Amino acid sequence: MEILHYLLVQIRKAPYMYLGARSLTRLGFYLSGAIDTLAVLTGNFVDVAPAGFSQFIQERFHSDGSLSDFAVILQNSENDSEALDTFYALLDEFLALNEMDYTMPEDTKGNILGIYNGLGDLYESEALRMYNGPLESHKTEEQ
Repeated sequence: MEILHYLLVQIRKAPYMYLGARSLTRLGFYLSGAIDTLAVLTGNFVDVAPAGFSQFIQERFHSDGSLSDFAVILQNSENDSEALDTFYALLDEFLALNEMDYTMPEDTKGNILGIYNGLGDLYESEALRMYNGPLESHKTEEQ
């Protein structure tokens, strides 16, 4: 889905803004949340990676498939920051080998930004609901 591609590009440009650190682990958590939220909003499960990318990673590191792609990259990196760089380098290599373009057509950007803003609205409304819920039970008769 284009929004996940958009997010990957934006996170690559500013990982501290989105993740708080240069971290493949945090990228995995962030994307899991985005994927779950998109599934709720759209009713469809989406995969962040292009088809075949997982197999590419598993084969690159001679993995038996028992670990997730992120775990395989982490296991073969010095630290979480290097693992993030490795992830993006592998993604670039995979896209080049398969002659795939990871950019988004201009005419879809407005729609993507609308969905992205909708995610923020959903998170905000859920956070407010959770925040306001417990407070209601603590009100006194005088309030």
